[in-house]
Amino acid sequence: MLVTIQSAADADLLVQPLQLPGQLRAAVRIPHVSRVQSSRWERDLNTSLSECGCTQGAVCTVVALGASIGWNIIHTDGFEWRSFLVRTAVAMLAAAAIGKFAALAWARIRIARIVRDIRARAAMGDLA
Repeated sequence: MLVTIQSAADADLLVQPLQLPGQLRAAVRIPHVSRVQSSRWERDLNTSLSECGCTQGAVCTVVALGASIGWNIIHTDGFEWRSFLVRTAVAMLAAAAIGKFAALAWARIRIARIVRDIRARAAMGDLA
């Protein structure tokens, strides 16, 4: 769904309850704001709106795998495959979830910051 932002009130639509990543796109067309600034807001909003957290989840998963292997190398008091595999699987799943949700939360913070910038411009009288 395309949301055209022509005023500060339109920008408020972007901070409503979460949509699924990729469902929203923003087009910033605010009168009395330079095309450069509108393009910057639009680019940043669309990047944040399309964030799904997959990359960060994958990075955290790889880090968890490395940490589990490192832990196993350092603590070599009798190696057991079963405990290693369970510990590694749990660590990787937890890390993936943490990475994904952290990325989504960070994207929401970036969206809120841009909306705040648009509101601030409106309060200064730069836009309706």
